[in-house]
Amino acid sequence: RGRNAKAVVSTQSTWVTTTLHQIADSFHALSKSGTDTGASWFNVSVACKAFSQCEAEIQNEALAEVWEKFAQTVEVVSNKEKRKAQEEQLVFSEPMHEYYTSAKAIGGTLKDRKSAGLTYETELNRLEGRRARLLEAEQKGRTPIRNSRFQSAVQQAEDGRTSEVSSGRDSY
Repeated sequence: RGRNAKAVVSTQSTWVTTTLHQIADSFHALSKSGTDTGASWFNVSVACKAFSQCEAEIQNEALAEVWEKFAQTVEVVSNKEKRKAQEEQLVFSEPMHEYYTSAKAIGGTLKDRKSAGLTYETELNRLEGRRARLLEAEQKGRTPIRNSRFQSAVQQAEDGRTSEVSSGRDSY
């Protein structure tokens, strides 16, 4: 039952971390798209000014004036779009950076926890093997001195592992 609860917590933590990364990436793309939109509007403005100048050169003043006004309006839109994108980036960049940093830290902690769990399982299997050999030795009737040394080594290993878990060094 304990392992299932740990697996659920681990799965939920991984899910939360993944979604935080998605949020950060989405906001980054959103602010970049605003900057790209502003640059696109500026390019339209430049093209309109160039067309206006062409019309002015061929003596079509009325059309040149209309395109010049349109170019100025588009340039205003471009500036507003760029300013809006910069403001959004400033508003979202700090909290998103904190979320992103937190998500990376959580991910690292989950990896460390998984590694500690694997180490714990390996050590547990090793101790079970020793215990099995001890029982086998007892059944074969080995000498009491060697048997007691082996039993004391197993006990020390178990005590050392127990003290690590109870002192909090092993986070699994």
